[in-house]
Amino acid sequence: MGAASSTEKQEWSHAPHGNRRGAGTARRKDIGPPSRRPTTRRKEHKGPVQCVLGSSHGRGPRRPKPWTKNLAFGTWNVTSLGGKEPELVREVERYQLEIVGLASTHSLGSGTQLLERGWTLFFSGVLHGERCQAGVGLLIAPQLSRHVLEFSPVNERVVSLRLRAGDRCLTIVSAYGPNGSVEYPTFLETLRGVLESAQTGDSIVLLGDFNAHVGNDSDTWRGVIGRNSPPDLNSCGFLLLDFCASHGLSIMNTMFKHKGAHQYTWYQDTSCHLTFGRMSWTLG
Repeated sequence: MGAASSTEKQEWSHAPHGNRRGAGTARRKDIGPPSRRPTTRRKEHKGPVQCVLGSSHGRGPRRPKPWTKNLAFGTWNVTSLGGKEPELVREVERYQLEIVGLASTHSLGSGTQLLERGWTLFFSGVLHGERCQAGVGLLIAPQLSRHVLEFSPVNERVVSLRLRAGDRCLTIVSAYGPNGSVEYPTFLETLRGVLESAQTGDSIVLLGDFNAHVGNDSDTWRGVIGRNSPPDLNSCGFLLLDFCASHGLSIMNTMFKHKGAHQYTWYQDTSCHLTFGRMSWTLG
């Protein structure tokens, strides 16, 4: 296993998310006004999740407001988790993460597992006797485990839990998108049901490997993506962008610059060319 594919530190602002919109085709006017900082704010969306991306030039780090809670998120495609739990704990502690969405765990059944040093794994997979093709999970730090309010294993591609952080409640979802565009709408419909069932007032965080290339057209998808993403856009990526726009979500990985080595999560070397892919995203 390598290093975690993406990390994110977010500051939760004191504002409920309110009602969320249903499905719809995203247009420029749907995305909301331009903003100089990442935000999920739109006319219908009343609960922006503000993201701490670093300090201003020439100033020290921002001091968190007394009613906010800083959390460090990550996503990781582990390509089967069996027997790798000790390494998993070591790596997330090395990256100082607190909540990690796991994809491709190949888990059987669903439930919770207490790991080393108090970490808790919440996992969802296939029934015993069925073939493992996906599997998802959420790894929660010891100091947060006692604040988990609800755990919902949906299927082998979607799992969610509700967590209290400071004076806020979060609905955190880990997802693993299918490779084929034929199955993608069904996957997004499952996600839609989970997000729309979230309690009013919760902040939403969606983590995972979405198997989608979303491009970097931040003018068309203003507020949904930034400019710091590879330019390629595929059919799954378009569906994911439309899904995010209709639910007031921003793809946070695209909002800040990355080192060249961190631009892609995999590559395929063929006799003709190199194919690169980046599909793990943190949405909030």
